[in-house]
Amino acid sequence: MLAEPKTFKLSSNRLEATAVPTSTWQDEDGRDKKRKDPRLHIAITKEADEDGGGYSVVALNISGVQSMGDTVKEAIENVKEAALAVIESYELDGLEIPWTASREDEIGSATLKWIILNG
Repeated sequence: MLAEPKTFKLSSNRLEATAVPTSTWQDEDGRDKKRKDPRLHIAITKEADEDGGGYSVVALNISGVQSMGDTVKEAIENVKEAALAVIESYELDGLEIPWTASREDEIGSATLKWIILNG
């Protein structure tokens, strides 16, 4: 059984955030199991042409994960790679992955999307 995500209602000019509390789930005996498909909530923004163009992607539910690319597809692939590196670093250090509620800061004109990380 997967843990139910928690939803936080924010003011109308802010993101409605969904938390993925951990990358684990409990089996029918109550034992924790690792999720094989952690989800990443991302914000995609188009960079200004005078700044070189391309796309910027920021993970909203795990800090320190962001990337860029010339296309949306490339930017998403790059942010997946960055997220997997951050997750691997936590796992190698024996630490719990710090999944959080999607950041509550202003998102502006960004496109929001959930993606599944396939390791």
